[in-house]
Amino acid sequence: MPPEQNIQPSVPPTNLQPDKGVTTAKGRPSKRVIFIVGAIVLVLVAVVLWLLTSHFGQQPNTTTAPLNGPALSFQANPTAVKYGGADVVQACNLLPQAELAKANYKIDSGNGTDIFSRTYFNSQGTTGIKLGQLGFKVIGGPYFNSCSYLLAAELRITTTVVQTSYIQNGSFSSYVAAQNPTSLPDIDGVKILKFADPDQGTPDYALTAPNSQVATQFSVESTMRGQDPSVLSNAGQAILQIVAKNLASQSTKATGPPELTYDHRAFPATYAKACQLTNNDDFKKIYSVDQAPLVTENGGNPGTTTINGTSATFIDNQCLIESYINIDDAVLNPSADFSIADTQYLTVRTETYLTNQAAEAGFSGAKQAAKSPTTASGIGDEAFFATQGGGLENPLILRKGRFIVELAPTQFGVPSTQSATQITSELTPLGKKVAGEL
Repeated sequence: MPPEQNIQPSVPPTNLQPDKGVTTAKGRPSKRVIFIVGAIVLVLVAVVLWLLTSHFGQQPNTTTAPLNGPALSFQANPTAVKYGGADVVQACNLLPQAELAKANYKIDSGNGTDIFSRTYFNSQGTTGIKLGQLGFKVIGGPYFNSCSYLLAAELRITTTVVQTSYIQNGSFSSYVAAQNPTSLPDIDGVKILKFADPDQGTPDYALTAPNSQVATQFSVESTMRGQDPSVLSNAGQAILQIVAKNLASQSTKATGPPELTYDHRAFPATYAKACQLTNNDDFKKIYSVDQAPLVTENGGNPGTTTINGTSATFIDNQCLIESYINIDDAVLNPSADFSIADTQYLTVRTETYLTNQAAEAGFSGAKQAAKSPTTASGIGDEAFFATQGGGLENPLILRKGRFIVELAPTQFGVPSTQSATQITSELTPLGKKVAGEL
């Protein structure tokens, strides 16, 4: 939020000159004249203060009510993404934020990068996906169209969508059947099965749309030790209604991946969207293969940090882009020319500040904390390569104005197999392109 203007109310003048037209018997202005003049001055002061605070101190056409809840929100995107000849049902569209809040399950308002995580189809990667039954036993990677939120109620909810356009027939139903599920009453024509998560023991639900072409697995987990089981059960039943009704509507007319936005009161400026800074062509120039058709994005509400003794607000946004390896083939055919370890990665992380000065200080701190930083010229306003930085192996970290971007040919916690020369050669042109778009 922009800093409040420190405007002190003006004090009405006390040295008014007598109005020669209306005086008392002793030559002083009458009390009536003093009152009228004073009232006019107060009105003028009030008008000036209103103009200053309404037109200069706040964003136009916005409310100044306190922010009650998370600053982030997902706005509807009417344009569906097609894959395998069908419109994709994006997982986050089954968990609309407004409907969750109405059911008293608001998204957590804390900062950090784990408030939400989503893996979604973004119209970029062209690699064919055909996920088999083994895929449901492997967590992570570009295999799941999923959406996960951290809720204020110390809960995390996750939904994963599967469609016949990219899932082998029978794979999902076979997986669910192995969990010994219990049937629940249909909701809007959606068939529902309930079972215990094989790892966590928490309640999971499998929902199948009326057209049988789309299904989803929905789960509720606690983020707090010793959570009352009834809390999980109640949340599951309440949010199940939301997921089922939206699955019924989305399977008939799907919409696109929702756009992440932030309330102006928490962050009155645009931010750099990590998943939109690169495309499949960029990925292919580095690895000579296409990226997967899904990307994984993580983020949270705006955070604050202290830079040189001054508090600075920023938004942290992360995107993991991967190539696709067929899990079933990699596991069942060990003699094949590839394995899961052959997956290629590109991590894009952005930090957006409100001012250039804050970003400059943030960049300086990142460079000081990095391992073996080497200045890179001609990329944005300033940039450097490092063997480690920001939790990434061999990143290129650049600043352009109030934006900081980290690019790395790996994912968090995974060592890079490329040499420093290769990385410099691959990431320099990408860094210049990204800086030019900020």
